[in-house]
Amino acid sequence: VICCGYTLTEGTPAPAAHSALIVKYSPDLELVGRKVIYGAYESVFWNVAADSNNNIYAVGGTKAEGTPGSPTYADAIIFKFDPELNVIQKKRYSGSGEDNFYSIFIDKYDSIYCCGYVGNPSSAIIHGSVVRFDTNLNLLSAKKYGNTGDTSFRSIVMDSTGSLICTGYT
Repeated sequence: VICCGYTLTEGTPAPAAHSALIVKYSPDLELVGRKVIYGAYESVFWNVAADSNNNIYAVGGTKAEGTPGSPTYADAIIFKFDPELNVIQKKRYSGSGEDNFYSIFIDKYDSIYCCGYVGNPSSAIIHGSVVRFDTNLNLLSAKKYGNTGDTSFRSIVMDSTGSLICTGYT
C-alpha cells in the first residue's frame, strides 16, 4: 500500500513550505518506509502508481525543483522510486506557466500516462494536459485540451479498448 501527499512537519530541517511525501505500508498497514522531497519552496505529490517491476511513480507539482531563486510558477513533476523508495529518476514537465500533474496511469506495457494542466502566463488560462512517458521518463507525447477558459484534468484511466479517459473540470 503506497500513499502520497504532502507534509509541513517532516524533514530535517523542518520544511519552509509543503514538502512532497510518499509513504509505503505493508498489507497489514504497518509502516514500511517513507520519503520526503523538500526544498525552500512547495512540492506536493497528488497520485502514485507502480509498474510491472514494482517501481513506484509519484506525480504532482513543485516550485522547489528546477530553477533556483523565488519561482513564480509551479512545474509538473514525476518521480520514479525503487521498491524501497529510493529516488531513481525525476523529471520536471514545464512550459511557460503554471503546470501540475494530478493523476497517473501505467498500462500493461509500462507506458506512463499523466494528466493535469499546463498554464499560459500571457492569458492566465490553464489547459487540460495528458502526457506519456516511457519507464526512463522520456517524453513520448503530450496533448492539451481546452480553449478559452480554464480546463484541468484530475483523473486518468484506460478502458479495455486502450482509450484513455480523463475527468476534470472546465
